[in-house]
Amino acid sequence: MIRKNNAHRLFSSPENPYMRTILFRRTRLLQALCILITIILSGCLPQNDQEQVTIGGQGWSGRNLDVDHYRNGDPVRHARTEAEWHDAASQEEGAWCWYEGSAGNGKVHARLYNWYAVNDPRGLAPEGWRIPSDSEWQQLVDALGGDAAAGGPLKKSESWVDHDGTAQDQSGFDALPSGSRNCLGGFFALGRDAFYWSSTPSGEFEAWNREISSRNTGVRRVSVNRSIGFSVRCVKN
Repeated sequence: MIRKNNAHRLFSSPENPYMRTILFRRTRLLQALCILITIILSGCLPQNDQEQVTIGGQGWSGRNLDVDHYRNGDPVRHARTEAEWHDAASQEEGAWCWYEGSAGNGKVHARLYNWYAVNDPRGLAPEGWRIPSDSEWQQLVDALGGDAAAGGPLKKSESWVDHDGTAQDQSGFDALPSGSRNCLGGFFALGRDAFYWSSTPSGEFEAWNREISSRNTGVRRVSVNRSIGFSVRCVKN
């Protein structure tokens, strides 16, 4: 019995080479899990061919940005109500929301951000990425046939309502008709239109965006109020 106990202690001892191997592997597994959890919470999963697509020589994210904090770890304000959305705009403070406040919509379409979040010096895009400028958006559009044609190949075909064949699903960009939140706090165009911010201001209170409609194959460049809530895509540094 004593020999048995001694053998058990010897086998289970951290000094045993076999046990050291098991403990090492467990430690590495826990470290890998911690890294994976951190990456998921950051809103930037490891980029693979499905999540990053090259168009016109640029590396674009293949899904809408979905983070609730800036690159330095500070939270982005979650503006749930119309009053909170107005308050953020009045203070020129970055804010995000889900379409109609629905986490279910968020799972499909990710978050809508005002331009103040896009332009915040703490950085909305994850490490290694940036918010595309107006000229970078134009480079993307030109690579896919120009303003009148680029919307078709940018769209994810099964996601658009009444697209009448305009959603061609050819580029891997997988644009979704995620709608917007207007400057009054109301929601608009889910299932019909996609709106994306650029990082480029167009006036004292406006910035450039890109708009894709279910009604045609075009991509519109529009100067809009910075308090509106749009989707965000990123381009690789």
